[in-house]
Parts: sequence; C-alpha cells; structure tokens
Amino acid sequence: MTTLYTFVTGIAIILLIILLVIAYLIMRKFISTMAKFVEQKAHKVLTVLKCPVCGYIITREYKQGDYVGALTNEYCPRDHHRLIITDIYREISVSEKE
Repeated sequence: MTTLYTFVTGIAIILLIILLVIAYLIMRKFISTMAKFVEQKAHKVLTVLKCPVCGYIITREYKQGDYVGALTNEYCPRDHHRLIITDIYREISVSEKE
C-alpha cells in the first residue's frame, strides 16, 4: 500500500509540474503579445477637403463627425466657398507596406 501511495503521489507531482510549466509558457506568450500590442502607435487618420468650385484640395487630421460628402465650416482660401469632404483615409507607415 505504501509503495502504491508513493507511486501515485509521484505521478501527481510530475503532472502538477508539467501543468505549471505549460501555464508559465502560455502566460509568457500572452505578455509578449500584449507588449507588442501596446507598443503599436495609433494610426493617423486624415480627411481630404475639396472646393467644389475651383478644385482646391487640402488635407487635415480627421475630426470626430467627419464623413464623406459632408459640407464643412471651412472655406476655400481662393474663392471662399465651403469645402466638401471627399476622402477619409488612414496613413500607412513604411513598416506596414513591407
């Protein structure tokens, strides 16, 4: 009986060690992945404005509420007509292109 008890206890300890090693490896991978996620920079979103009369184009940073086709409260410096949003896009970094 003592030999069987020792054998079963030994197997249980080995299984516990294996489970702890697996849990450690999973946590290490998770922490590594999260660190990479946190390091990523926020993408710069840009809005393109165009004058419907003369075709003047200007690009600025995205503002909350911008949508394609919206008539803005910004004016063309050439003929003073209100500018229309024609494009909204995310700036792509050099590392993302590769």
